[in-house]
Amino acid sequence: VFTGGSVLDMCTGRGVKAFQFLESVPGSFLEGWDISAPRINAALQESARLGVGRERFALRTGNALEMEPLAGPGLVMLDAPCSGSGTWARHPDGKMRLSPEKLEDLAELQSKLLVRAIDLAAAGGTVLYSTCSLFRQENEQVVAKAMEARPGIVEMPPHNTYDCLIRGRPWGSYILPRLPWLDGFFIAVLTKRA
Repeated sequence: VFTGGSVLDMCTGRGVKAFQFLESVPGSFLEGWDISAPRINAALQESARLGVGRERFALRTGNALEMEPLAGPGLVMLDAPCSGSGTWARHPDGKMRLSPEKLEDLAELQSKLLVRAIDLAAAGGTVLYSTCSLFRQENEQVVAKAMEARPGIVEMPPHNTYDCLIRGRPWGSYILPRLPWLDGFFIAVLTKRA
């Protein structure tokens, strides 16, 4: 359980999850990265809307595979770019934009980003990997590849069990879209050995 300190959100987007996290963990400082300047600007607007003080976070635009954090993060959050297959109930057009080649490209990018997240986490730190995909190729297979590349990583299985939480095989957990208005997600919590 993360109780405070430096947090890195490698693909912060509009910052909604990042700012929710800041609210739930007082005393933490968040650095958010995104490759898109418009998304970083949207995150700044979101922080103002939520009343999150600028002393609690820093937002930067750039390529997460090349950037360096301001401080050694005890927690690295990676909500990786993905196919979005867990949202297809709400966005069925997503199926039409996905090809086998695109899925392979996404899985390759996700693997690179996850290995980078592991490298950036402080010794003893935590990496939280998530997607809104239900494809094993973007989830368990990405985690397995990263764990093979960085043997000093162990998975922390979830402490709570919920009806909608299904264990991945063998890594991570899925939240399945069992109701029409719910999206599907994958999450894996990894710890970097000290």
